[in-house]
Amino acid sequence: MKNMITSQTIRRNENRESWRFAQWMFLLFLGLKLSGHIQWDWFWVTSPLWIQLWINALCHIAIKAFDIDDYLLRKEKERVKKMIEDVMDAEGIDGKVVIEDDDNDKDGERS
Repeated sequence: MKNMITSQTIRRNENRESWRFAQWMFLLFLGLKLSGHIQWDWFWVTSPLWIQLWINALCHIAIKAFDIDDYLLRKEKERVKKMIEDVMDAEGIDGKVVIEDDDNDKDGERS
């Protein structure tokens, strides 16, 4: 189970990428502000950071409020199962693919 990819792993990686973009934008704005190339208020210079924070908070609230998390996890399991079955068919392997629910992964709790 060490190499298992979960929906939380995928979301964590996507979250890092979005924050990385916000950080780069902030650093760009900061450099332009400090060098005098732009005359923006500090509110707008720091805007990539707080805008990203609000976007992440709203997405998290929407996912919890509408129970989108379980739906996305079910869809991902179906996709992975289909992919494994396709590989097994291509290799001529007989068998049934069973993807078990990981109870420890419920609500982001890990043991």
